[in-house]
Amino acid sequence: PKKDMYNYGINFLNVSHNFKIKGEHIITDIASSFPQNRFFIVGEKSNKLEKENIINLGVNDISKFDFNKYNFFIYPSKLDSHSFSLEEGFINGLIPLSSKNVGFSEIFSKNKILSNLVLNDSEWHQALEKFKNISDNEIKDIKKQLLILREEWLNRNIVHEFKEKGVV
Repeated sequence: PKKDMYNYGINFLNVSHNFKIKGEHIITDIASSFPQNRFFIVGEKSNKLEKENIINLGVNDISKFDFNKYNFFIYPSKLDSHSFSLEEGFINGLIPLSSKNVGFSEIFSKNKILSNLVLNDSEWHQALEKFKNISDNEIKDIKKQLLILREEWLNRNIVHEFKEKGVV
């Protein structure tokens, strides 16, 4: 996409190897309602997307991917027991918006501020309306909360966690 597209409002990122079954209907719907925003899709090979503000970036090497161009990671899938791409967006500093059905979103539910980022199908429009005119200070506050959660997530004692659950 053209460089100026990244400077046009709030940019949302979605990573999905199968966009059709991992939130296409929700992203297409909200892209229609929020034409001032851009929705970048990574992972789809060649599907023609119907909306001008949905940009297909195709397959990318995630280790070389620049997350700094985006504000939010949007993941409206209904099918994942655990979303590694949601976790990757979270670890790389994006504000995640996730379906309640997706595994890994439970970490956000534990935080008072971030629990508003875990959504039912009917809540996507309301959430984006809230973020449509979000200030830089509000984004910084949310990212500060995310930094704390990210640090806790990356530094947790996984062996102890699984022993407590009786897994090992």
